[in-house]
Amino acid sequence: MNKNVYPDSQSNSALGGDCSVCVILFCHNQVQYLASHAAVLRQSKSNIDQVLIVDIASNNPIHDTVKRDFADFPCCGYTRHEQNIGIVAAMNLALAQVRTAFVHFLAADDK
Repeated sequence: MNKNVYPDSQSNSALGGDCSVCVILFCHNQVQYLASHAAVLRQSKSNIDQVLIVDIASNNPIHDTVKRDFADFPCCGYTRHEQNIGIVAAMNLALAQVRTAFVHFLAADDK
């Protein structure tokens, strides 16, 4: 993937350029924190255009919780890895799904 993560000032300035953000939220057995993350993202004044939830081999799949807590986000994706592939591999696979200019990574237990 050849995506310029440092956009030049002419094509992507803060004064009118593409400032869209994708939030990628990683979860491994911390389902209890997802509702609070969804609430914080709803209150955010950022230009969040995409949310990706990545389940890294949780003991119990979190799909139903994601559907409930993130149902009102217009562009929300969910990916489950059956085996723990590690955070870096999960990040790289999630980045391939990003359709925004900027990315913010979160772990489910981040505060």
